[in-house]
Amino acid sequence: MWPPILLAVTIAAVLFLRGQLVRQRARCDRAWDGVERHLDRRIDLIPQVVDVITASVSGDLAPLDAVVEARAHARAARGPIARAVAEGELTHRLQLLLAHLDAPPERRSSEPISELRRRLAEAEDGIRRAADHYNASVATLNATLARIPYNLIAIAFRIQPREFFAVDAADREIPRVRT
Repeated sequence: MWPPILLAVTIAAVLFLRGQLVRQRARCDRAWDGVERHLDRRIDLIPQVVDVITASVSGDLAPLDAVVEARAHARAARGPIARAVAEGELTHRLQLLLAHLDAPPERRSSEPISELRRRLAEAEDGIRRAADHYNASVATLNATLARIPYNLIAIAFRIQPREFFAVDAADREIPRVRT
């Protein structure tokens, strides 16, 4: 009499634990979608950056070409690690471009460039918040996967740990251009 009840309880426990892991994995997927939405919004600002800069600046546009190239790489990147590397490069190129724009003091107060800076800063803040939410979800899932009996259930149902999304801190530093 006990073996069928024990089997039923074991199956119910396994299904319950698997359900918890699936919910956490789905939470990570939703959070990653949020990160990608914010990253795509910033990428969608690049054509406006090109328009504003070509209208406002004459002369060397090499930093602008580097931003356009970094945008193409960021658009093509898939997965948190590849996307973080590509987005880090795009951030770095945008910072170099903005530093290049600041070289002549009269450009700093230009209304289109100020508006562009504000919109890029809003996009960066959105990315940071979405990345924090995603990384918190990943940390919860990965910590759960490291505990018994969840790790045994994860192996049986092929549930893998997730990668964190992190842009290198060096890419967040604002470069300075000497005039």
